[in-house]
Amino acid sequence: MQVIAESHNIKLYAPDDAYLSYFNSPYIGHSSGYAIDVYPEHAEWKGPVVSPISGKIMRIKRMKMGRGKEFPTQEQDFAIGILPEDSESNIVRIMHASPSVKEGEFIECGDLIGKTIRSRYFNYWTGPH
Repeated sequence: MQVIAESHNIKLYAPDDAYLSYFNSPYIGHSSGYAIDVYPEHAEWKGPVVSPISGKIMRIKRMKMGRGKEFPTQEQDFAIGILPEDSESNIVRIMHASPSVKEGEFIECGDLIGKTIRSRYFNYWTGPH
């Protein structure tokens, strides 16, 4: 795993073979520099998503999505909120992953936390991330 970002003394990690995208998305989190897309090397829908940090799963939010697209997508997206082990208030949010973890669970960096989903936020050319 490699360090891909650091803020408020929290380091985020990604697999060494992942492709990273910081600013090529039209969403505000990316254009403001608050979001990173981590494209795993496996590049398959329903492929594994690993945690970028160690910490406690604080919240899992299921979000009903809007209209469908011209290509297959999930009807719901998810946000997984993780409180880093060395933080008392900063939460790291993981999106576009169907969770395999539960609220209250402690996870280590690199642990499996879910599987990639094809969100309705994506365009047809967007790969799993």
